[in-house]
Amino acid sequence: MTTKDPGVIQSTDRDRIKWQKFLDKCKELKVIPLIRVATVPEGLSWVEPNDYDLIDFANFLGDLKWPLANRYVIFFNEVNRSDEYGGLVNPEIYADILANAYDIFKNVSTDFFILPAGLDNAAPNAKGYIHH
Repeated sequence: MTTKDPGVIQSTDRDRIKWQKFLDKCKELKVIPLIRVATVPEGLSWVEPNDYDLIDFANFLGDLKWPLANRYVIFFNEVNRSDEYGGLVNPEIYADILANAYDIFKNVSTDFFILPAGLDNAAPNAKGYIHH
């Protein structure tokens, strides 16, 4: 349950050389980078993020040389699925974390643009999912 997707950075993957190469390659190819932050898998779901994760991500990503002024960061993934988000679907908690991310990242650089996670469009109306 780890990710090898380019542009997805887990809390255990703060390799400055790797991520600077990624951003440099984006510049070379004239591609606008969208970086999605993620925690790590634990059991059958991903660990729920906390403010310490956000501070670490903000400082790490803020230290990198981005190919353009705007720095787009997506926060987590499919938060309408309990297995993608700490084993619990809770929009209020995610909204609080997203608001905290905004404050934390903007404090590091006003060039950060905070983007919410995409939702799982195919999620069923079942336990462990937000009902449609």
